[in-house]
Amino acid sequence: MVAELEEVERVQDILESPPKAEEIARANRIKEEAFAKAKKADSPEENEVWSEFYAGEAIAKEAEEMKMNANN
Repeated sequence: MVAELEEVERVQDILESPPKAEEIARANRIKEEAFAKAKKADSPEENEVWSEFYAGEAIAKEAEEMKMNANN
C-alpha cells in the first residue's frame, strides 16, 4: 500500500511539473521522425506510421498543456 501511494505521488509530481526542455525536444523529435516516415509510406505500415505521428502530436500537446497549467 505504501509503495502504491508513493507511486501515485510520483506520477502526480510528474503531471504537475512543467515539461522539461528535453521532454519537449523528444516530443518534437518523435513528431518529426513520424512525419518523415509518413511522407515515405506507401505500404501497409502506413497506419503504423500515422499512429506514431499522432502519438508524437499528443505528447507535444500534453507537454504544452502541462507547461500552460504550471504557469497558471
